[in-house]
Amino acid sequence: MSCKEVINIKLFFGKVIKELRYLKKLTQEQLADGLCSVKQLSRIENNSSQPTLYLIKEFSFRLGEDLMEYMYYCDLDNPVQWKILIDSLEEQMNFMEYLDVYETASKAYLELPKPHPILEQALLWYKGASAFYLKDLHFADMQYFENILSLTLKFNELKDVFSHPLKPFEIRIINSIVYLHLVNENFSEAEEMMLKVIEIYESNYFIIKDSSYLKLLYNLGRLYLRQERYEEALKIVNRGIKHCLNNNTLFYLDDLCNIKGRCLYLTGEEEEGRKFLNNFIILSELYRSPEDFESIKNELIIKYKLHIYP
Repeated sequence: MSCKEVINIKLFFGKVIKELRYLKKLTQEQLADGLCSVKQLSRIENNSSQPTLYLIKEFSFRLGEDLMEYMYYCDLDNPVQWKILIDSLEEQMNFMEYLDVYETASKAYLELPKPHPILEQALLWYKGASAFYLKDLHFADMQYFENILSLTLKFNELKDVFSHPLKPFEIRIINSIVYLHLVNENFSEAEEMMLKVIEIYESNYFIIKDSSYLKLLYNLGRLYLRQERYEEALKIVNRGIKHCLNNNTLFYLDDLCNIKGRCLYLTGEEEEGRKFLNNFIILSELYRSPEDFESIKNELIIKYKLHIYP
């Protein structure tokens, strides 16, 4: 986001502050106490005055919310409710509730005041990404994702997008294109794009909150495993496992352990490989349906002669 964009968005912070203050059941006097006058807060909430960065930070502390996370929603009538909706879509996506994601995103897109390219892009991505996993919904092809990427980026060829400073959701759209390359077995194109995106993730702060980074490491590790590039696969998945442990997240930790276990087993470290495959089984039981879990577990037990630890 450019400095110009930030300055323009700050004009609308009042809606967010006012809505959050109501939700937290705070009076203007309570929120303003020791920070600014009630009159100044009233002017900020009515969008006739901009909050300073100092006030944004202090209001965030008192409201228990990072106001900077509401930038993309500030010019909507119900900014907090839109952010709650996007957060809920993200949670449902992480827990593989794809039908709920598809239906909610489709409905929200129709209700979204347009034009609002950033939120349009987000909702269309959730709709398209969830459609990958639903039967009879195959409309989301490469052209679909390139079209929604073009809502916020100008480019002639897809490779040109890497010359721009990319936002988190733009990265997610690129990841979806990577996924389609993998499905279509365009492995060299997929690898090239994944390496570029991983470099972008690891040089930006949003890596910590974005589970797409972990999914990307998993997909690249899986590609290297398929190509029998075991040492490269281990280096990639080890970065993902370290990230999970450092940031206390379980998302994709099971899949990363799966790739690591298989690579270790296939490079002669059979016992160590079995330990990570066993970890995969323990973790995957938390996220998968009983039918899928039993099928995967039985396959691994037979193929790798696993002894399931209690």
